[in-house]
Amino acid sequence: MSRVHPKSVHRLRLVALAAALVLPLAGCTWVSLSEGGEQVRVARADDVSGCERLGRTRSTTTHKVGFIPRSHDKVQEELESLARNETASMGGDTVVPGDQSEDGSRTFVVYRCGR
Repeated sequence: MSRVHPKSVHRLRLVALAAALVLPLAGCTWVSLSEGGEQVRVARADDVSGCERLGRTRSTTTHKVGFIPRSHDKVQEELESLARNETASMGGDTVVPGDQSEDGSRTFVVYRCGR
């Protein structure tokens, strides 16, 4: 019968503890909508044909906690919230997602539609 070395058991416990602490954070959302951001709608490009284009903004958020990837949906939610907040600060009321997100970053186009 073979015995497990005490250092191996200790190392395994540390890895399990680290995973238990980090994994729940991978799904957390850390970005809140500002008061102005709550008033901004997210639209498609074909929904803003009669709107004034104000510019672009790029949102960036954490896409990994340590080496563990965060939930794709949570990252997208944060990117959108950041873009809505920035749209409000630019005087816009509508934001259109641009390119696909990559490594926790995405470009958005800001519009004033006067809705």
